[in-house]
Amino acid sequence: MRCSRVARCIGVEAAEAALASGDARRALSLLDAAKRERRATATVDVLRAQAFLLSNDPMSARQALLENLRHFPESADARELLLHVNAALSPMLDLPESVIRDEPLFAMCYEGIRDHTMLTWPRLLNIFHNVRDVCVDGVEGDVVECGVAGGGSAVLAALAVRHFDPRGDASTRRVFACDTFEGMPNPTERDVMAQSGERAEASHWSTGTCSGSADHLARLAAHFGVNVTPVVGLFEQTLPALPVERVASLHVDADWHDSTVCALEHLYPKLQPHATVQFDDYDYWQGCREAVDSFLSPEARRALKSVDGN
Repeated sequence: MRCSRVARCIGVEAAEAALASGDARRALSLLDAAKRERRATATVDVLRAQAFLLSNDPMSARQALLENLRHFPESADARELLLHVNAALSPMLDLPESVIRDEPLFAMCYEGIRDHTMLTWPRLLNIFHNVRDVCVDGVEGDVVECGVAGGGSAVLAALAVRHFDPRGDASTRRVFACDTFEGMPNPTERDVMAQSGERAEASHWSTGTCSGSADHLARLAAHFGVNVTPVVGLFEQTLPALPVERVASLHVDADWHDSTVCALEHLYPKLQPHATVQFDDYDYWQGCREAVDSFLSPEARRALKSVDGN
């Protein structure tokens, strides 16, 4: 264990030196290795953000900073840098006036959760609509999210349940948030980018990244006064025992092929008539697409609709 900590410190120091010399690629490679150890540190994701900015990738920088703040909410360096990055990305992050006008409840919720999620606002709006629709239509069952990261989308779903479910009782329509909360599991050879064919390991968003915290999720849910049940562990360990008989709305943000297959095997049979399903990364990760396509019927595949091209 001590050797691992020493190696990690050396790797971080080498990454800092690479950044100082302007070598973002080497810095990211070294920091990827640190992320694979699945131990949250106060510096790794801030350094990743700096490397992404040096690579002209502000959106990835933003995600790295959000990941840091999930574990270290008092990090002044991360918060200061996030303010600058958010300002630069405001055309992508800010809601259009038409959405603010037509979806005032979503707009209020979005302002509170946008720094606690990796999802774009169109995907969040679609989740909001999915949960709203099953509540209004009286579809029986719970809401389940597989792949949580910052927890913002799970909390958004719980807010929709609270507002739109006529029963107004969280015990009758629960929200489950399933994740390792330790970062992404290892990808397989199937997990390549759908457009470029680049392997997951080369994307800088592979093993150990996108980590969250069950404590952070609990704080976020408490802040909004909603109930979200964290389910901690690998899907193959937790989903078989998930205390859910019926699913009304399912959000699968599992990225990898095997994780997506596991979520579908255990939860798709529990979907009720008129339930809603949203797959994140269907057009981004080839393994995710193959998992969905191999599981769904041709008719169900034809019914899939892209939210924002991803």
